[in-house]
Amino acid sequence: MLKQEILTIKRIVMVAFMSACIAFGAFVVIPFGIVPFSLQTLFVSLSGLILGFYYGPIAVILYLFSGSIGLPIFASGTAGLGILLGPTGGYLFAFILSSFLCGLASGKGTPLFKMIFLCFLADALVLLIGSWRLGVVLDIPLLQAFSVGLIPFTPAAVVKTSLAIVIYRSIRHNKLFDLK
Repeated sequence: MLKQEILTIKRIVMVAFMSACIAFGAFVVIPFGIVPFSLQTLFVSLSGLILGFYYGPIAVILYLFSGSIGLPIFASGTAGLGILLGPTGGYLFAFILSSFLCGLASGKGTPLFKMIFLCFLADALVLLIGSWRLGVVLDIPLLQAFSVGLIPFTPAAVVKTSLAIVIYRSIRHNKLFDLK
């Protein structure tokens, strides 16, 4: 029973840690119009890869809940339910799906091509859902929303997703985190 309790404590600590990492990523921001460049998606991908498809999204939900109740942990230190319901809320909610998909790509023996495919799909969905929501809230045409909220972010998304995969594979190779 003691081993199970330690495992549970490790998971709780890792969920909280990854949620804090996502918050940290929100503070590494380059202002860019309505939607800022940040490192959040890097840590969202890592939350899924490190914690798996179940606990990764829980870390994201903890992050979203913390920001929605007033902790200034969204991009550029913003907070509140209004951020989740505003123009960039689609990106934030899509983080849950992203972490889930990256979690499906994690695990021992996962082929590299599957990991790459799922992680890039996850990031593409964040950009697509976020841009769509941006267009709805701002009442602008979908193509304009994509030109503002998707196209400029695609190169950075490729870099961040690639970096997340490299970091995760290094963590896995060096056996830094083992939640099993």
